[in-house]
Amino acid sequence: MEEINFLQTNFRYSAFIEGGQYYLLDRRPVNVLCYFFAPLTWLFYQKVYRISKKDYEVYIKRYQKPDKAVVVPTAFIGGISFLLSRWLNSLGLIEKLETNLSMGAKLLILLTVLAIVFFLIELIFHFRKKAILAKINLDDKELRPCKIRPYKSNKAVFKQLFMYFFMLAMIILLILGFVDSGSLFFLFGVWFFLMLLFLANIQYIGTMTYKITKVKGEE
Repeated sequence: MEEINFLQTNFRYSAFIEGGQYYLLDRRPVNVLCYFFAPLTWLFYQKVYRISKKDYEVYIKRYQKPDKAVVVPTAFIGGISFLLSRWLNSLGLIEKLETNLSMGAKLLILLTVLAIVFFLIELIFHFRKKAILAKINLDDKELRPCKIRPYKSNKAVFKQLFMYFFMLAMIILLILGFVDSGSLFFLFGVWFFLMLLFLANIQYIGTMTYKITKVKGEE
């Protein structure tokens, strides 16, 4: 199958052309694990809708700006996080925000934060879907489940994997900090990096080349 590039996006959906046909990819993770590590998405079948040329033109008209991944250098995030924590520590803010919560209460709060972040991300996906349905009726479109993986983009893939491992490491360290001290500073950090992790949504972006490796029912 030929190489494909995603041309436009509304955060949830990306359009592409393959074999002279027009398609719309639903970028909402198909598996819960993919929320925490988006590259796992490349191993699962994705929801791909075959759309008409007219629908494609409507989509392009609605989202005229090319899909550009918002890439924040990992070193920058790490540097800012380190400097911020040092500054707040010098002010004694971390200690001031410490609590005397029990271990059970801390774990319950962490689960609540995770649930809130998940709910917010799902809400964004929901409104992005409504925005598409206002222009294109996907219910009557042919669903073509596909496995789509990066192609000839090794350098870009390495950068994305490094960024994800960095954010996961930060989340783990912040969770350990909250469990150990009970400081709300670490709890806010957990929320912040979880939002970054879920909002990254970089598994299918316009700056990388992809290839459909398998189509369900066409093996």
